[in-house]
Amino acid sequence: MKEKLIDAYNHQAIPCQIGQHVMVCGTTSMGIKAVWLAFAVPFFVLLASLFITMECTGGDEMLSALISLAMLLPYYGFIYLIRNKLSRTFSFTLESINN
Repeated sequence: MKEKLIDAYNHQAIPCQIGQHVMVCGTTSMGIKAVWLAFAVPFFVLLASLFITMECTGGDEMLSALISLAMLLPYYGFIYLIRNKLSRTFSFTLESINN
C-alpha cells in the first residue's frame, strides 16, 4: 500500500477523528471515466496518429512511431491544464465503518 492524500467530502456529517478508519467511496462512473481518460483515449490517439503518419511518411516505421508517441504529449498536456476541472469531477465521500 502507498500513502496518498485525497480530498474527501463528509456529506453525511459522519463524526470522525484523526486515525479513525473510514471508507473512502467513489462512483463507478468516476472509475470508468478515469479509465477512458488514462488508457482508452491515449490508445486511440496513438493508434490513429500511427496509421496517419505511416501513410504520410511512406511506411517509415521508426519515424511514425516517434511521431505517434510525441502526439501523446499534447494530450497529457491538455489533461494537465484541465486538472482543476477534473478534480471537481472526481470527488470522493466518506462512509462509516462499524467495528
